[in-house]
Order: sequence, then structure tokens, then C-alpha cells
Amino acid sequence: WTEVQGDIDIVSNQAKTKDGLGNIFASARAESDLSSADHYAQVLAVSMVDPRRMGPAVRFAAASTTYYFGVTDDELTFDYWGINMMSGGAESRGLATNTVGWAAPSNNTLKLNISGSSLELFQDGVSKVTLTHTLITGNLRTGIAAQKIGNIFDNFEAADLAAGSPTTQIIIDDD
Repeated sequence: WTEVQGDIDIVSNQAKTKDGLGNIFASARAESDLSSADHYAQVLAVSMVDPRRMGPAVRFAAASTTYYFGVTDDELTFDYWGINMMSGGAESRGLATNTVGWAAPSNNTLKLNISGSSLELFQDGVSKVTLTHTLITGNLRTGIAAQKIGNIFDNFEAADLAAGSPTTQIIIDDD
């Protein structure tokens, strides 16, 4: 793992955005290439403190701050699931959003699939938002991303979307 932005620490076997970050974004990249740019990343969103954004990242560049990330976003007045993008360290928010039935995460699994130019975010296996976007291609890494302090992640997993069983899989489960 590499901390790409901000500071994410392991606290009680869970990843937590470090206290004192204020409005700084935090992200970490799993330093293992998958076999394909068509893959998924998922993470257990243990808890978040509002207003915060947190979720799994796909097509994470190996040498820059570029990736797509699925988020649950507690924005005080606009709570949503969404698909955002970080390109060269600049965030593009709300590329796709859905507010229907939104609730702050409490031990919910967030999974982001990317296949070709199609992205889909799931919460506990239920599709929440989809997006077609073509800017980020070819990157083979995954990770996690969050804004501000106090977001807690657990049980990260990533794999290729190849037919049948995954050809490459990364699982971090400290339970």
C-alpha cells in the first residue's frame, strides 16, 4: 500500500483517515497490478463522520493521483451515492449521483466495477449508480479514497472482472 494523498493509518486493524486532516483528501493505492483494466474494488465502509466522502477506487494510476472512485457522500444538505474522479490530484465530483434511499454507511460494503467505459457502484450488492466515462483508461491498480478525518475502512478486496473466477485477486481482511 502507498498513501498517495493525505494520511491513512491502521487503527485496530482498520484503515482510518487520520485526525487533523481538515479538508484534505486521503487516498491509498494497493501496489499490485491486476491483469486487466476491467476490474472492481470493494471495501467495508465501517463508519463516516459528516460531511465526508469515502469509497473504493479503480483504475488507480501507478505513478499519479488519477483514479475513479465510488462514494457514499454525506454532504449535510445533499446526501448521495456517486461516482467521482481524481485526475492529477484534482477532484471532479458528482459525475453520476443517486439520492434515492441514501443512508450514512454503517458496516456497508461499497463495490465499484469498471468494464470498458462503464462504471457501476453497489452498496451491499444493490446497484446504486452507473456512469459511462472514457477519460481514465488502462490503469491496473485499485485502492481507497476519502475526504477529511474519521472515515473507517475494512476488508478491502479487488479483482479482475474476467469471465468465471477472478484471475488476480487482492484481499485484506484483518478480522
